[in-house]
Amino acid sequence: MTELLTLYEAFSSGNPSPLPDLPIQYADFTSWQREWLRGEALDTELTYWKQQLGGNLAVLRLPTNRPRSRAPTSQGAMHSFALSQSLSQGLKALSQREAVTLFMTLLAALQTLLYRYTGQHDIIVCSPIANRNRAEIERLIGFFVNTLALRTDLSGNPTFRELLGRVREVALAAYTHRELHLGTIEAALELDLPYPLMFSLRNTPISRLNPHPYTGITVAYINFEHSTIARRDLNLAMWEEEDILARCMTYRTDVFDHTSIARMLRDFEALLEHIAAGPEQRLLALGCSDSRPASASEG
Repeated sequence: MTELLTLYEAFSSGNPSPLPDLPIQYADFTSWQREWLRGEALDTELTYWKQQLGGNLAVLRLPTNRPRSRAPTSQGAMHSFALSQSLSQGLKALSQREAVTLFMTLLAALQTLLYRYTGQHDIIVCSPIANRNRAEIERLIGFFVNTLALRTDLSGNPTFRELLGRVREVALAAYTHRELHLGTIEAALELDLPYPLMFSLRNTPISRLNPHPYTGITVAYINFEHSTIARRDLNLAMWEEEDILARCMTYRTDVFDHTSIARMLRDFEALLEHIAAGPEQRLLALGCSDSRPASASEG
């Protein structure tokens, strides 16, 4: 977006592109990555993920409105709204006090909700990561995104503060070993990861570009009716917008009803309120309705 606005400013003034040439191309990066992910480096990555994802991987038994079919469709819908400014600021303040990122706090809260919904202690949530971890590739055009499997142990009914420590440890280790593609890990370890839920936090708000200092252009999202593709049962995306956190849940309509998703997000918001107010509480004491979809079946 920054480059687009920079080009707009230049071209509307009759000037050529001021963008510098890229130091490398995507093909250069892929060649380097292919050479690096061999031998000892590959063994190190696989050893970590084998330890992290080894053992019995239980399918997350989310309560659903209808049983999953053997051949699920990708037909989906979305439900979105924003958290209040006070709650958003409270969660950011909590993250700073506990020396974790906002993503880690929200991930821990989401895993707490899943624990309360399913009663399961071993929970995997997958999350996309930008993977632009080198200065040379920050401006490079190409697909760098990878998916990390974040597996957390919630056993022992810990306090939320204790859970944050576990999530931080899991996340930081995963970031260290983020080069290997998730599909490669599954193939190499002969795994079929049971992760029906994806979670992401986009922390580069588009509002920072409004208005552009030279062109005066205002950038905004436009909502329009369109078909929604749901590649997972649930996909929770959150982002920072001004001083609030917005969120959008994409879900498979052949598995969930809109009313159940709305209830789940209300439960998540209520849980976040209690977490921001009292992170020293144990997970089972945190306020949450533990609502389940009407006529739900275990998925």
